[in-house]
Amino acid sequence: MFGLQKYGNGIGLHRALSFYKYIGIPYDYFSTRSIVVTGSNGKGSTTRFIYELLQTKYAKVGCFISPHLIELTERFEVSGIQIESQQLNDYKDRVLDFNTHYLASDDAIGAFELLFYIAVQWFLDQKVDCVVWEAGIGGRYDPTRMVFASISALTSLDLEHTELLGSSKELIAYDKLDVTCVGGETVVSACVEHTLTERLSAYAAVSGKKLHFLSELVTNTNYGITDAHQHFETRWLDAGIDRPILNLSIPLLGAHQIENAVTAIEITQRFLSRRTATLLSATEISAALARVRWAGRMERISEKPDIWIDVGHTPDALRRVIGTILELYRREKLLVVYGISYNKDAQNITHLIESNFDEIVLTKAYKNGTDVNTLKEAFSEQHRITAMFNQIEDAVSFALQQGSEREKTVIVLGGLFLAVEFKVAFQGGNPRALQFF
Repeated sequence: MFGLQKYGNGIGLHRALSFYKYIGIPYDYFSTRSIVVTGSNGKGSTTRFIYELLQTKYAKVGCFISPHLIELTERFEVSGIQIESQQLNDYKDRVLDFNTHYLASDDAIGAFELLFYIAVQWFLDQKVDCVVWEAGIGGRYDPTRMVFASISALTSLDLEHTELLGSSKELIAYDKLDVTCVGGETVVSACVEHTLTERLSAYAAVSGKKLHFLSELVTNTNYGITDAHQHFETRWLDAGIDRPILNLSIPLLGAHQIENAVTAIEITQRFLSRRTATLLSATEISAALARVRWAGRMERISEKPDIWIDVGHTPDALRRVIGTILELYRREKLLVVYGISYNKDAQNITHLIESNFDEIVLTKAYKNGTDVNTLKEAFSEQHRITAMFNQIEDAVSFALQQGSEREKTVIVLGGLFLAVEFKVAFQGGNPRALQFF
């Protein structure tokens, strides 16, 4: 991206401090204005829930997400308005000037760092009241650590980026918890395994942080799905927390999205409390969560024929999505379009797909996609493979024909690149022209 390597010249926390000096703000400028969201899955959805909740209280709320789906400008937003392309380019040029003239000759920023520095400048110029930041990878060395947030969320843990974060969920958790500054607090979603509670608490204690485990604070009951919205009741178990019982409805589907919404409520209330602001009322919470829209997360892109996409790309994320799909539809009604990136866990992900669906179309995203003949070899039950297409446009045409003629519900699963390319091709665009990061 913009001629930069993904990770630059290694760990770059020192570069962030230099950049703050370069643009003339103190290193802790965003500290009391920030919430950081980290985790293996659910970061984006939780970020969007928090973003909507904060807009109930503040006029100018920033939101920084990773990754974007179609346009780079999606990553930067203030109270419903995305950054303009020209503004983004102007800030980008300033960062590249910093990279060229103000760093040592053997040092260089990475592509995600550049995006973070763009966000820092834009949010500064926009005079935001507060910002919710989605971490890129981990926390310890992620650029978002450099907002020195005193409050963060940990949404989930999965074995991802193990070469960078550690070989176990415990080690990955330690890395992600370090996104919070010393003296801060982290809200831990109920999606994080309860078996890790004691170890995470000990790590937080010795690193000067406080954890709030939602599995011990909140219970959710009375689930239901109506008109592509899920309904549930949330109550706080801690007698010391004076919170009303909430009857909520959210437009994002899946039990994990309920946990993401509850995590967002808890962290927003704690953020407001830290700023001695009035907490959100039940009415405000309900209205804000109902407004959330988040592309690519169990997103219906067509009703006739019925077509859904999801960007989940780890076994845990797909397991959750599959559970939601099978709650909504009978197995025999479904046609799955499936493909994964070459660097993903093909064996375990394929096992999930073939164990839960009877008709599967194999295809390949132009970005990092696995060849369909290679993917076919991961199947132990190859009779479930209905068709194979190495070009995603052909898979789209076949899915449309099957959905229309046989009244099949089409579900596109396997990863972000596949889901987005399928959507663009379905809408008549050119999936080859997409630029991902």
